Amino acid sequence: MISQNQKRAAYALKKVKDYLDSLKSEKEKKEFKSFVAGLPAMILQNGFGLTMAFLLSKQKNAETTKQKEAFNQIKEWVVKHSEITKHYFTDINGKNEDEYFLSNLNTLDQFQYRTIQQEALNLLEWIKRYAAAFVIDEGD
Repeated sequence: MISQNQKRAAYALKKVKDYLDSLKSEKEKKEFKSFVAGLPAMILQNGFGLTMAFLLSKQKNAETTKQKEAFNQIKEWVVKHSEITKHYFTDINGKNEDEYFLSNLNTLDQFQYRTIQQEALNLLEWIKRYAAAFVIDEGD
């Protein structure tokens, strides 16, 4: 039997590898690595909902951004793949998924919200580690 943590790790590995492979420059890869390293602290300091709203707001500026990628990876895991949290978002299909996701966060009780926040933090640990593994800085 595969554990939830193994599923999370496999998901993060695929998403990070695919995204890094899509980037053209080493600079973009390093920016992504640095950005995702700070996301857990941002969630702990500002909260999950505010952090996700921030990531969504930054998507308006460019077609593909590190913020957009981080938002999509977290949202997809929480909504579609996490056995722990996906039942909180059962009616997301067919709507503006990003807006529905954020508005649904506002309706969760404290236990549900903290469960989703912890699941996102657990996922980000894997994303952060894989980004660090695949992006080599000159000082590493």
